[in-house]
Order: sequence, then structure tokens, then C-alpha cells
Amino acid sequence: MPSRLIDLAVLGLVVAGFVAGGGDGVAAAVPSGVLASSRCEATRVHYRPYAGVEAGLAPYPWIAASPTSASIVGHLFYYAAVKAWMRAQAPGLEIYTGGQTPNGRASMKVLWDFPRVKTPLPVQLRGKRLDRAGSFVQTLSPAGPTRTGPTEYPSIVDVPAPGCWRLPVTTGTSVGRVTMLAVR
Repeated sequence: MPSRLIDLAVLGLVVAGFVAGGGDGVAAAVPSGVLASSRCEATRVHYRPYAGVEAGLAPYPWIAASPTSASIVGHLFYYAAVKAWMRAQAPGLEIYTGGQTPNGRASMKVLWDFPRVKTPLPVQLRGKRLDRAGSFVQTLSPAGPTRTGPTEYPSIVDVPAPGCWRLPVTTGTSVGRVTMLAVR
């Protein structure tokens, strides 16, 4: 009798994973990422609209780099494409490796806002893997300051391998950090 209960529990988890992913082939990476995120202290994802943001960015989840005094915010355009992450409203930041979803339909696009930066300088993302050896560097160019808002930096974050990654985000004297779980 106990083995039958285990079989039913496993079947339930498989069905739940398929339904959560909408059956679109994304579900396979989501459950492992969600479970692994408890071992990776990933930056919190906020799902309520970011205050003071342009109306067009309101529907996108966002992250705040630490320390909060850095005032660096990333708007997660790719979360809308990964519907399973949006529906689950997972608390920790997750991203796919290689800069795009496994099915190639969406890029890992993040729009970085630097409210305190008035002179647009390049931004560096310096990824360092926390769970084993690994690193990467990306340099971002500014899209330019908005008339009333922050300097914006569009990016497609290209994490090279699965794992737990810390990214210092730096421009001029503004420095913040985000931590993310990268999945295949």
C-alpha cells in the first residue's frame, strides 16, 4: 500500500509540473530551479508595479540590487515570456543560461535603471559563480537618460552555465549586487 501512495505522489508532481509550465516545454527547468533556489540566496523578485516607473514598464517584475542605497533596479522583461515563473511568482531571481529560453522564443532581457547616474557611463556586469568556479563579464552601453528619470541600460544577460551567480552591477561610483539562479 505505501508504494502505491508514493507512485500517486510522483504522478501528481509530474502532472503539476506540466500544468505549471503550460505544456510549452518550459516546465522541466522550472521545478528544479525552484527547488535549487532554496540553496541559492537569489535576489527577491517584486511583482507589484515599481513606483515612479514609466507606465510601459509597470507590468514587468523587477529586482533591486543591494544595497538598496545604490538605487539600482532591473526590470525583468524575460519573466513575462517564462509564464511558469510569472504564475508561480517565485521569490528568488532565476534566469536561463545562454541568454535565451531553451526554445529560443525569448531573450533574457533586463532593463537596468540607475536613478542617480546623470552622466551615462558604461555599466559592467561581473558574474562570479558562487557554487563552483566560473565567471563572466558583460559591458552595457546606456540607452541614454530619460527626461525625468534614470539612465537606462538595456541588456540580454548571458550567464554561461547553470548555478548560483552573484553579479556586481557597476557604473562610475554606483555599485550594486544581484544574485541569481541560472538554469538550463
